[in-house]
Amino acid sequence: MTTGIVESLNAVLKNARDLPVLQLVEELRNLLQKWFVTCQQQAMSMSTELTMWADGELHSRYNMSATYLVEPINSKECNVNYASISAQVNLDTRSCTCRQFDLDHIPCAHAIAACRFYNISCYTLCSKYFTTKALLSSYSECIYPTGNEIDWVVPNHIRDKVVLPPKTRSPTGRPRKVRISSGGTGQAHISL
Repeated sequence: MTTGIVESLNAVLKNARDLPVLQLVEELRNLLQKWFVTCQQQAMSMSTELTMWADGELHSRYNMSATYLVEPINSKECNVNYASISAQVNLDTRSCTCRQFDLDHIPCAHAIAACRFYNISCYTLCSKYFTTKALLSSYSECIYPTGNEIDWVVPNHIRDKVVLPPKTRSPTGRPRKVRISSGGTGQAHISL
């Protein structure tokens, strides 16, 4: 996963990578500021309790659960049958033997069928991280510009420090702009 994020940032900052460090950091700050504002505006425009993705997942699972048969075990546990497949749901522990509910913390189709049977809102069983409120709080902080370097208040003990570049030996030849693909990442060519 990390490689994908790094490659995405490298692609976005392709032109800025050759800039001095301060300008590169300012470019990155500017980019993050734009992203945060865009995501914050999208989150504020959501009218549902859950994020758009989670709400879509819940609705598709709700439609799947329409034909499931529920056999109660007790007030919070039941066995849910569909065709020849059965799953055991526990609404107290928010778990199902299919493990989908356990993994993504959104009720699976079996759990939604159980919610219907027990007349419980399936929204209450979703993780709080999928709520619009949580999404808004993720982007609530602002990223401010650093301002003019002239206006910075830098203590003398820091101003007096001399920071030298690290002692390294540059490899011979022109520096690479693109990553060298590893053995399994290239496109496969199949000839018939």
